Amino acid sequence: MAADLKAATARSTRAENKDLIRLFDLAVAWWQQAVEVCEGRSKERAQRNLGDSQQARESVADQQSTNVACTSGHQDAASLQQLAEQAAAELRWQDAALLFRKVESTWDLAAERCSGGPQRVALQRREQAVIDARNALANTRDNRERPVATVTLPPPDAARPRPADAVRPVAAAPAATTGAAAFTPSATPAGAVGVLAATARVVDVQMTGGARLVGLFSADPGGTYSGRGKIVWANGEVYDGVVARSQRHGVGEFTWLGGQRYTGDWANDKPEGQGSLRFANGNQYDGPVVAGEPQGTGKMAYASGDKYSGQFNRGEPDGQGVYTWLSGQRYDGGWVRGKANGKGVLSFANGNSYEGDIVDGLPHGQGRLAFNSGDSYRGQFVQGVPDGQGSYSWKNGDQYVGGWKAGQKQGQGTMQWRNGDRWEGVFQADAQTAQGSLIRKTP
Repeated sequence: MAADLKAATARSTRAENKDLIRLFDLAVAWWQQAVEVCEGRSKERAQRNLGDSQQARESVADQQSTNVACTSGHQDAASLQQLAEQAAAELRWQDAALLFRKVESTWDLAAERCSGGPQRVALQRREQAVIDARNALANTRDNRERPVATVTLPPPDAARPRPADAVRPVAAAPAATTGAAAFTPSATPAGAVGVLAATARVVDVQMTGGARLVGLFSADPGGTYSGRGKIVWANGEVYDGVVARSQRHGVGEFTWLGGQRYTGDWANDKPEGQGSLRFANGNQYDGPVVAGEPQGTGKMAYASGDKYSGQFNRGEPDGQGVYTWLSGQRYDGGWVRGKANGKGVLSFANGNSYEGDIVDGLPHGQGRLAFNSGDSYRGQFVQGVPDGQGSYSWKNGDQYVGGWKAGQKQGQGTMQWRNGDRWEGVFQADAQTAQGSLIRKTP
């Protein structure tokens, strides 16, 4: 904890990244040792804090890898992407297709200039641009002549969903905390009983360990103290609330050094009951808390503008819940350990919607994808794309029924046009092959 505190303090004072990485490396090493020698709940706590310190270290390393050329590349690609999305919104499909191709090249250039997290983001955007260009090009063609356009889902990027996304799968909910000591408030100090009277009085007492007791307090017969006021620790942390028998018990507020704050019920010196957690990264949780962690049915408002309302288990979405992105995208369904899992409904910002099985944030299993164009796909999904047996229906009445692989028609299938003609045979890479025949509608 001391190593984490030193690293967090250095980060808040904007120390150089190389110094921050050194401090976080030290914290990671200590937590790794704690994981090896501790048991039970202590080991679980050490494992959780190890993960937090590793995540913080990776974040600093990603920031260090960002440079001016990388930032400029991201800005250029994002500006061009906005023009392409505007063309698509205005149904100027030929312009949109051309612009998305240029967006692909610009994100590719940005990826070459970047490393770490910024490079991964650029590569994801480039892959999405490929899909957007393909979909825009498909919309310039006559669907009656072309059996189906690829309906591949793009890779997860829930943190910043874009309005022009055709279909954006759910990713894990953003982490609630950033500090390793997020749910470990300082222990209530003793050492004040000898200077307190049996009757409650206003006091300002220096306590064992350097903490101060300020407020209306009295000594208990059992050698403890009770009352209402503030405990101010030497490290700057503050508790303001009710104390019973030398423990925080009742309603109170605890403020961590890093700015994190909990306001609500306390039981036996632990945050427990109904409360509100304001995290140092700007996230806000309101609801039940058990042993200092969100537990039960509550609400989380993320600093990004996203929101989650539903069940929590040990600080993570778990059970049934609704996650709403700032863009308007929405997921309503099951969650397991912070990821969307189970049956659910995805409503995308562009009007598309998916209903069916979700595994680790992606459509996986049986489901139905309805497009804002009026088209729809019903069938099997694997890792977010049609794969297996399924049917694609166009708004104009055309329909394909058969095999799919990685979002394209593959295997035995039938293409039925609205005029009654149909083609039956084997499809390969989204196209008809020589192994099939055209059957005209009987006059």
